[in-house]
Amino acid sequence: MVLHVYTFLGGLIEGIVVSNILFGLVIAQFYTYTHHWKRDPMWLKCLAVALVLAETTNTVFAQRVQYVHSVLVLDDPVDLTIVDW
Repeated sequence: MVLHVYTFLGGLIEGIVVSNILFGLVIAQFYTYTHHWKRDPMWLKCLAVALVLAETTNTVFAQRVQYVHSVLVLDDPVDLTIVDW
């Protein structure tokens, strides 16, 4: 049973790593965009901010799932199948 737990966590951690890389790219693109958005309409600026906030929220929730499954409930494999919230 322990092998299955580490297999699950391996996939989870790889997914989190890819998610963090993509989040970094989004932040870099947003930073670059904020230096060139002087002539863009207000609705486009608001859309860009909303997308960055949504991506930040998604990344925070993904980090919480990774923390819960790899730190808090690692000793009980049955808890890995239960949704935390």
